[in-house]
Amino acid sequence: MADRGGRFAAGGADRLGNLVAAHRGPREIPQDQALFNDGTVREVERAEAAYERAIDKLDAKARPQLENAATPLMANYREKLSVLDSAIADLKSQAASTPQRPLRRELLAMYQEKQDTLKEVLEAKQ
Repeated sequence: MADRGGRFAAGGADRLGNLVAAHRGPREIPQDQALFNDGTVREVERAEAAYERAIDKLDAKARPQLENAATPLMANYREKLSVLDSAIADLKSQAASTPQRPLRRELLAMYQEKQDTLKEVLEAKQ
């Protein structure tokens, strides 16, 4: 797992910077993009809820490793998760007022990224 940690440490700052830059503020959405219909919104909301449940379970397992982090790798993961949490909160807020596809896709992508990151934390050796 040292290879995975090395890759994250080397590319972590760039990736973290990209996440922050991608969620610095509201983006302009072209007028021709259609809003979700009611059925699609419910489907997306179910997917979001499933991600949240999976993330909560992973977070409960990973939390002790993150809180007792003695390595720079765990500190990087903790920081990355904080940025992801902020991005998720921002996107949820924006998506609640304007349920547009790009926002929902970004939100689902952030959930996936957080889930993947928590899995990496659980796989990492301290």
